[in-house]
Amino acid sequence: MAEGKPAPLSLERTQQAFRGAQEQEVKSAVWKRRLIEVFAIVTVGDGLIEFLAPDKHSRLWVVGPKSTRRIGMWFVEEPDRMRVLGAAQVVLGVWLALRQHRDI
Repeated sequence: MAEGKPAPLSLERTQQAFRGAQEQEVKSAVWKRRLIEVFAIVTVGDGLIEFLAPDKHSRLWVVGPKSTRRIGMWFVEEPDRMRVLGAAQVVLGVWLALRQHRDI
């Protein structure tokens, strides 16, 4: 082999490299689905707490700058607002989780 020239790639090495890239892509897709499902689980849990204990959950988040406290108090004043938000979060979380199970 002449100096400075790369060695020719054999068909076998090319196929191995391609398979390795495919496996990495599959692993990456699986981790993406796992992370989205974890987010969905947290969203469902938070939504359930908001739905079941809206006043206590709202008061927990009345902290920080005035604008943030004002938003929190808006939910404290009318717990049904927090219940609606919680129900929407549960629906979103379940929808996200179920989407991760397609094509498996």
